[in-house]
Amino acid sequence: MKKISASIAVILLTLPALIEACSNTRLSTPEGDIIGRTMELSGAADLASVFLSFDGLNNTISGEGGDNIIPWQLAVHPAQQAMGGNPICHDSSSWHNKNSFVSIDLRSVVADIGEMNVATDGMNAAGLTVSAQTFREAEYQQPPPEVKASKTSLRSKQSAAIGSPAMVCWVDLPGWILGNFDTVADLTATLKDPRKVLTVGARHLVRNAMADLAGLYTHWSVDDAHGGHVVIEYLHGQLHVHNNTVGTMTNDPPFDWHLRNLNNYVNLNAQVPTGSDSIRVDSELGVVPRASGHGTNTLGLPGDYTSTSRFVKLFYLKQFAMLNNPVSTIEAGISTVTGLLNTVYIPKGVVAEKRQHVRVTGSEFTQYSVMKVPQRRTYYYKDYYDTQWRMLDLTRLNFKHAKFKPITEGQLGVKDTTGMFD
Repeated sequence: MKKISASIAVILLTLPALIEACSNTRLSTPEGDIIGRTMELSGAADLASVFLSFDGLNNTISGEGGDNIIPWQLAVHPAQQAMGGNPICHDSSSWHNKNSFVSIDLRSVVADIGEMNVATDGMNAAGLTVSAQTFREAEYQQPPPEVKASKTSLRSKQSAAIGSPAMVCWVDLPGWILGNFDTVADLTATLKDPRKVLTVGARHLVRNAMADLAGLYTHWSVDDAHGGHVVIEYLHGQLHVHNNTVGTMTNDPPFDWHLRNLNNYVNLNAQVPTGSDSIRVDSELGVVPRASGHGTNTLGLPGDYTSTSRFVKLFYLKQFAMLNNPVSTIEAGISTVTGLLNTVYIPKGVVAEKRQHVRVTGSEFTQYSVMKVPQRRTYYYKDYYDTQWRMLDLTRLNFKHAKFKPITEGQLGVKDTTGMFD
């Protein structure tokens, strides 16, 4: 492919201006884990000609006409579905899924190539979950110089001779993980063997043409139903796998930087602070210093929407909640995780609008939220307008054929209970 098609160019020019904030939190209960995440993006008018739409669904409930929420699709991917082969990456491998899975996808039609699906979040039938989040510092692996363009399947490439690994385009990695692995342990063992697989970045031609391609780059939070929890990052072309014992993840900087930054808020306390008791004095206003109202244990907790602050906020609030009000059931945990996600939920207009290569319509906001319970194989989702959780039970889901359904249903999900008093 000697030149970039117009459709690919629009995708690559547009997405860097859109992909912004994402937050991930994990709460563990005796019955299992609840993993919650939010996806924050701007709207963009220029996406309409590239991404598959809501099948004619208009954003009538917003009353704004042109806010162009990204047309996220709730996707059902059956086992043995052909996937991969993304044209923006050099020699990108294709494969057939071993596992069926559900995901939230961006779907596009590219001239001379056909339909492309990019999974941004999902869970497979084995309970393995993936969340992709922006990571601009990422630098992915390079294919070996002796590897030549090929359409060989992933399975064939994984069994090929040393020096001929499968190469998965980084934007395809969530689908590859969900389609081929049951556990974090098996995934990380494969990723750590460069003879089996390499996670590759964009072709030189694409990188040279797109000035801000880093806005597309991601790292991934992966959890399974057996207690495996990792963050996968690529820095300077090298794989880094972190055990996510803190159960939190956001965007840049790298994960280990976020861990060190937690130490800067060690003054926060799960209990009512009493450090000033020994220095209190009487004054004409009474004893000072003294607590004024409640919530003083969270004084100093960052409240902005930067990735660094969201990481700190989610970690400390979750730890405080579990210490002071530990939950013992999935149902109780869902309520807690919902509350935690609400603390990083971004309404439209709060974050300053960013204008780059394309006309960006509106500021960054929370376009969708999900919760995943790996042990139960349940996947919850909601959109910006309808904030009522909807659930998929993967143990009962029909995985016979690939299916797609818009997340946004064109309603607010408000329940009218007036008749209860008739």
